[in-house]
Amino acid sequence: MNNIRSLSALFLLSVLISCKDDDEDVWPQLLANTDIEQGSAAPSGWVTNENDGSGLDFVWTDQEASSGSRSLQILKSNDDDTEVWGFWAQIYEGDIPHGQDIELSVMIKGNDIQGQGISIAIRADREDLPGSESQFATTQGVIPIDGTFDWRNERLVLNDLEPDVNSILIFLLYLPETTGEVFFDDVALTVVE
Repeated sequence: MNNIRSLSALFLLSVLISCKDDDEDVWPQLLANTDIEQGSAAPSGWVTNENDGSGLDFVWTDQEASSGSRSLQILKSNDDDTEVWGFWAQIYEGDIPHGQDIELSVMIKGNDIQGQGISIAIRADREDLPGSESQFATTQGVIPIDGTFDWRNERLVLNDLEPDVNSILIFLLYLPETTGEVFFDDVALTVVE
């Protein structure tokens, strides 16, 4: 009889503990290939875009890395005065942490970055406004990312994701009127605890 009571008490305790865990949302890393190591000809999960398609080089390089052996690089491919800009990006369309704050954290290294410089950004889109942000946060105009510097961490928070957000995009931007080269690594998008 004592064994049955002990097993019943143990079962009840495990149910109570598991119920407590169900009440607490634990959000995983929201991005894929955050260390930039996976891929064959290109880094898995990452895309590029450029305003006119002719002035920037986007490289999945093994010449620089904050950790591991690879990073994402952007550099201007010519010396003309064309106002080019572009970015590496990734989109998250999984389970959205509505009502939560999310943080983008990126390791960045710069070589002789001049002009408007580099920026990181988070955009949250609504289904009824595809391609148009519902919420947006950027370091542009707030945190200067320029000059020559070794690997450093830049962070950005987007507060209180609205209930109608259905996708989150992150951008690693090379801004207009910029020269020099930049490397990005260890990119993380997480829910702020």
